[in-house]
Amino acid sequence: FSDSVSYLRGNHSFKFGGEVLVLQSTNNVTANTKGPIRFHDLVNFFQGNMNRARFTSGNLLRHLQDEGYAAFVQDDWRVTPRLTLNLGVRYELTTVLKEKNNLMGNFDPATGPRQVGVGGYTSVYNGDHNNFSPRVGFAWDIGGNGKTVVRGGAGILYEQGSFDSLM
Repeated sequence: FSDSVSYLRGNHSFKFGGEVLVLQSTNNVTANTKGPIRFHDLVNFFQGNMNRARFTSGNLLRHLQDEGYAAFVQDDWRVTPRLTLNLGVRYELTTVLKEKNNLMGNFDPATGPRQVGVGGYTSVYNGDHNNFSPRVGFAWDIGGNGKTVVRGGAGILYEQGSFDSLM
């Protein structure tokens, strides 16, 4: 869901808005779980005598979810008939990824493997709540006739992770 509102006042064009994004995925996490099987030599391969093997077992079905929230305000200010400045800020919050049945964990170098839902461990990582993104830009009509305009802009952007990167 996203929405925005524009408001014109004098030489200013204000825009306010926000969005809510819910990401859900149910996956059977089988990537790289078939494991390598090694044989000492070709004779052992044909005899079925493995040297080393690694297999994954257990429930690999995961129900993942996180949410994204954002809000912004922007002012397109016509400073002169030939120069417009764009000034704005955006705030983004992506919640920590959760699994419906707490079938996630992480490794803490101080304590070792940690399972979500066990021993007060409630999340696989700490959330980031400092994603303020200033934005600035300009449009300059060089000759004042609208035929040649130079535009530029800059901002700080934050990227959301994807479920695929966790599989």
